[in-house]
Amino acid sequence: MRRYPLVLPLCASMLASAPLLVGCDQTVEHERKVDVKDDGTVVREEKKVTESPGGDVTRTETKSVDK
Repeated sequence: MRRYPLVLPLCASMLASAPLLVGCDQTVEHERKVDVKDDGTVVREEKKVTESPGGDVTRTETKSVDK
């Protein structure tokens, strides 16, 4: 019964620090490009490469055209 007051704060601190160990996605590369054409059309392109804490690499490409 003497160890109980020591074990409870130790377990609580381990559970509280778990989100810090997981982390979030890290942006490896990010490129944004905007082109305005002669007729006033705006073309936006964005490329993004992220890496998750597990090592998975995700590539995202978006393109939008505004007239």
